[in-house]
Amino acid sequence: MIPLLASGIRAGLRSRLLSTSSSALARALPRNSAMRKRESALQAEISDLERQLRRAEKKEIVAQLTRDLPPLDDATLEAIYRDLLTPPPAQTRPALAPPPQRVVAALAARVGPQKDTELITASDQESRRMRREHILASISSADTLSMPDEDEWSALAAESAADGDMAHLEKVLSCMDDCGVLPTIDVYARAMEACAARGSIEQCVALADALAQSGLAPNDRVKHALVKVYTNNGLIYPAMQQLAQWEESEPAPQQSYALVIDNILRHPVRSIHPTAWTLFHRMRFAAHPVPDAHMYALMIRACAAGVCQPNEADMPGRKRLPIADAERALDMFREMTEFHNIEPTKEVYDSLILTLARRREHYGDARRILRMFFDNETDYMRADAYTFNAFLQGVARTGDLPVARWVLAEMLRSSLNGARGPNEESMTYIFWAYAVYKPPHVIKPKTSGAAKSLPESSESAPVQVESPGRDLDAAAPSTFTDIVPRTSAEILAEARALMARIFADQEDSQAPAVSLDRPLAMVKPSVRLLNAFLSVLTHHLPPAQRLAHVVHQVEDDDGVFAQARLEPNGHTLALVLETAALHSDRKFADSVAQRMWARWQTISKDFDEASISKEASLISRVWSLMIRNYAKSFNTEAGIAMLGEFLERYPPPTRKNKTRAAAARTADVAPVDTALDLAPTPPPSKILDALRRLPRMSPTNYATLTPQYPRLTFRDLELLHHRCVALRDVRALNLITRADREYRM
Repeated sequence: MIPLLASGIRAGLRSRLLSTSSSALARALPRNSAMRKRESALQAEISDLERQLRRAEKKEIVAQLTRDLPPLDDATLEAIYRDLLTPPPAQTRPALAPPPQRVVAALAARVGPQKDTELITASDQESRRMRREHILASISSADTLSMPDEDEWSALAAESAADGDMAHLEKVLSCMDDCGVLPTIDVYARAMEACAARGSIEQCVALADALAQSGLAPNDRVKHALVKVYTNNGLIYPAMQQLAQWEESEPAPQQSYALVIDNILRHPVRSIHPTAWTLFHRMRFAAHPVPDAHMYALMIRACAAGVCQPNEADMPGRKRLPIADAERALDMFREMTEFHNIEPTKEVYDSLILTLARRREHYGDARRILRMFFDNETDYMRADAYTFNAFLQGVARTGDLPVARWVLAEMLRSSLNGARGPNEESMTYIFWAYAVYKPPHVIKPKTSGAAKSLPESSESAPVQVESPGRDLDAAAPSTFTDIVPRTSAEILAEARALMARIFADQEDSQAPAVSLDRPLAMVKPSVRLLNAFLSVLTHHLPPAQRLAHVVHQVEDDDGVFAQARLEPNGHTLALVLETAALHSDRKFADSVAQRMWARWQTISKDFDEASISKEASLISRVWSLMIRNYAKSFNTEAGIAMLGEFLERYPPPTRKNKTRAAAARTADVAPVDTALDLAPTPPPSKILDALRRLPRMSPTNYATLTPQYPRLTFRDLELLHHRCVALRDVRALNLITRADREYRM
């Protein structure tokens, strides 16, 4: 068969060579000639012969490979087909152990006060204590058949620890010794877990000592419970010491390291945050070389928060504001997925998208990761509001309005399918995307002289969708189309329609049920949302109309703040003051600035020292904007008077005061003389000192943030400085110079 096919192929090749032996003849032949048809038929015949040859060679190879295999009977073939057609078994979760109270109640019904039904089904702490008293009294007189088993002993110990009844816990352990039952590691573990959840550090440490004296080696549950009780009490340094101690024999589980790192990253004292990287590198060096997906997500989230490496904490040129470390986050994601072949979870995707979205130059990477997330979606891992809100941060930074509109449509579609729809944070970022977006068509109105409004015949007349006297509900939601807005007028129309839709969905019903008629029912108006809406007005309204429209929305009865029944905060007043500083009509701008300043004085009069430290940047911004308004109106005397008042109310923190305060903080807490090896990346000594000085506190009573002070820089006072130079006011210039020098120290 094969020689015949080979001879046929050779004959076909010979005929093809004869038919095309003369190139001139081939070019001269017409397209529909008999020779051309014959050549096409021969080529098709040759292709068919080649396919037959390949098929014959394949059959010969398969025959050689399967020559020594035993034949398959019908039963074997049927079993193979059944296995192929049968769906895979559903993954079932392991059965959870019953809670201790249910096990103790069953034990009480068996050996305790059988007739007292109320005592068996005890619900309060005192009733449970009496029930345990009856059970322990009945155990000594019971026979061997009624003795509690291991689960019941563990439940008795866990319930005693959860109620803080250490007397009964000790009695349970002694009763086990009297009955000839050795306390197992599960008894100690469940009791220590209950103590850790309660925050009883002394009892948990005592149980750990009793466990060591009994000769039992602590397992992962015991180690995690001991670390958890330290972190629940805010004692991060002892928890790290405990982890380092276990590394000499058998390390603690990876979830214990994750718990300590999570507490470090959540702590308000930001000077200790680099210690999270130190502990992470230490874990990979001495305990767990390959982190799991949860640990990777935790450290990528640290990259999003801009937590620097320990060796970068003391760098003199490092910026004060934290910057998301997108490059390190991408490297960790590649290491996890490509090198270790770990399947990323939703937590990993959310953390990575958040990190990339916080860097404008990595917005394209954020879109790529979000697309990858969509490709890998399953029934158990779907994008939700948190995922979209993380991505919307990058959308708002870049002003990518087409993507912002697509995200809003996708969230609304998901909400109609039962998922969580857009919330207040989502709409805030979307309004910021409208504000930052630069339309491709910029229409400049034709003005004659000092015109205050656009003429009705102008092409950009749609900018006046809402005059200061009109209600916001007048904007029709039907203005939404598939076409992205191309002018500022269309942007304003869509933003107002969105805000009107939010207010309309809130008024329909008290229950926030999302439906086709109420797609934005979950969006609760907040001051932050309204401030983002005001930013759309300040970015896209003509300069001559911005201040009037913003003041209308803030102060009038039909403005957005009145409709939402909310009061403007300090950021709202700062936005209005900034708009007033850029307004050309100084008489109107000065009156608005005075009203906003009066509101700010009402807000700031109740600020205590902690509030001043928390709102230091806002205080500085409001004061600098008011001084700029005075300088813009050539009222240098009022500006210099306000600068003097700021110096008196918020005195500059001099170096002497800083050194004295640092010495006082160091003297309050004595240093701990313990050596903690944190190789291979030991943090600077000041980070370890700050970590040791952390007082013992509960998770809800964290230490205060690093104190911040309101300050005015030369950039804030630059316009006032120029005005004083023009007036040759030497005393005012000296005051500005002194303020700039002292606040820079």
